[in-house]
Amino acid sequence: MHLSLVDIATATHPEPRGKGKTL
Repeated sequence: MHLSLVDIATATHPEPRGKGKTL
C-alpha cells in the first residue's frame, strides 16, 4: 500500500470524515 496525498493529509490532520478514502 503506497501513501497517497490523501493518506498524508489524513495523517497530518485526522478528521472523522472518510478516513483512507479518496476525494
